[in-house]
Amino acid sequence: SNGYVIIDKNEQLVKLPARMSIETEDGMKNNYQLYGTIRHHGPYGGGHYTSHVKSFDQGWYLCNDKVCNKTQTEKVENDSDAYILF
Repeated sequence: SNGYVIIDKNEQLVKLPARMSIETEDGMKNNYQLYGTIRHHGPYGGGHYTSHVKSFDQGWYLCNDKVCNKTQTEKVENDSDAYILF
């Protein structure tokens, strides 16, 4: 062994519904609404972070450093760069 560990970034798409309902084992229903995501572009150990945020008018925005542009809900729900969900 050379002592190195190789770590690869998992870039598999996970569908992120803007609204989700999860039922617990005891039958209680918990409703969730997505308000934002932190996104990571690039390789593990480097790259760049951006975010999707939901505004008060219920529209979605892609924020990248000093610029925020309106985007579509479908792009948020089908984003393979999503890293952390709010």
